[in-house]
Amino acid sequence: MAVCITWPLVTDINGLLIGVLNVDLIDTVALRSFDQPIGFWPFDYPFSELQPNKIDAYSFLPFRTLGFPLGDNLWWLCMLTCNGWAAHFMGHSINGKAKEGFLCGIFLLFSESILREGTLHHAPQILLMGLPFFFGCLFSWRRTDKKRYIVGASLSVSFAFLSYWYYGLFLVLAALPFLRLIPWKLLLGIIAVGALSTIPFLFSAMSTPIIEVPRPKVPNNPWFIFPIPADKSAWLSLLLCLGLFRTHTLRPVILWWMGLSVFAMTFSINAPLEETFPFVASLQEHLPFLSRLHWPERWSILLHLGASLAITKLSWKWLLLILIETSILSANFPIPTTQVGSLSCLKQLSIVNAPILMLPWDTSEVNLAALHHRLHKQPVVNPFVLPPNHLPPKEWHEGKKYYGDYILSLEETKEMNIGAVYIDKTPWSALSTGRINTLRYKISKQLGPPLDIGCADVWMMEAKQPTPLPYKKTPLPNTSIYSWDNYWIK
Repeated sequence: MAVCITWPLVTDINGLLIGVLNVDLIDTVALRSFDQPIGFWPFDYPFSELQPNKIDAYSFLPFRTLGFPLGDNLWWLCMLTCNGWAAHFMGHSINGKAKEGFLCGIFLLFSESILREGTLHHAPQILLMGLPFFFGCLFSWRRTDKKRYIVGASLSVSFAFLSYWYYGLFLVLAALPFLRLIPWKLLLGIIAVGALSTIPFLFSAMSTPIIEVPRPKVPNNPWFIFPIPADKSAWLSLLLCLGLFRTHTLRPVILWWMGLSVFAMTFSINAPLEETFPFVASLQEHLPFLSRLHWPERWSILLHLGASLAITKLSWKWLLLILIETSILSANFPIPTTQVGSLSCLKQLSIVNAPILMLPWDTSEVNLAALHHRLHKQPVVNPFVLPPNHLPPKEWHEGKKYYGDYILSLEETKEMNIGAVYIDKTPWSALSTGRINTLRYKISKQLGPPLDIGCADVWMMEAKQPTPLPYKKTPLPNTSIYSWDNYWIK
């Protein structure tokens, strides 16, 4: 099923990358080098300081040696499979029936919450398997009374909080109906032990120096029933809505999950009716943690978890019709892919044994230089554009003035231990021909003529030169169905 929802990824798994090109995709790929220093040259700044959610980085370690994009794609296929398996476990745990497990697992994989986060290449957000696994453990304990499921439930709480903080919040809210289904002291103990065990990890993540920033305003956020814009969609099958009228032993749980989700996506911060009924968003602003949940579509995971429980009482034919409906109406099915073949020639820069500077310096707040590091594996002079609430080293501001118009001579460049300077000519940089020619002329006056390797014009500070290889320019995907513009285009 993971192969199905990402098709045709496996047909060119080393030339495509799961997801549509956007700022989050670039940052996620770049941060896969989390144990190496980068940016703010000559002051090393570790990637790990930029990652408030480290579970996705640690889980990527077995795949990292496979390189980019093969390792990234295999990680995604593995995580999608784990989500489907966790949902299968939840459905199977209700009554011990394999059919209910498969219905639940397949539906959750095809749900908009999974498809949307895959489209955006949101690695931490795709790690939502802790939620269905937690409730699967609770169902299994009710059915078998085996203590191992209590341990599994507590570990699931820890995983949910660490994978993304609001998944832990959603888990706690979704667990409220179970106060009537299992002993309340046991349930509170499971959640408390799981949550408290994450404190050392959360303390480390919160130790990064930050500054206060105002919450972003997201205009025209659609209600969950609309499939476009695709990056904001929380669309739910209309056929499944008809199936909700079927009798289900877990109807109170299903209605609570789905009702809470719809309420939050309607009235919370940046939701469609926030200004019409501002009291909900105003209350949310003053609550710890909840005030930082600026994206109403993220609540959709509870909607789709509830729907995956509801579908267990339907037939295979009904599921087939729902999947056909999803393939027609969902703008995120199948999860789109982005061509990365045009970046591969940057591997030729791996012969440089010194920091590399990518130009133009003013490519806007997009970490392309850090992404290129995944290919040439050399330190980069360009800074990693930090999130607004992270502070860069103060000393770096003294050095950045040299790079905007590149006023350094050849001798000064060598003295600063810069091994190579290059202009990114790939479609990812979105530079016009005129902009590339202007930069080439300006830098050539200081450093001499460049070497054209296809995807970049390179000025080498060392005697050895890369051998240009055949280069094929690949187009970028259409992003007209999303709510953003390619604002880094110059």
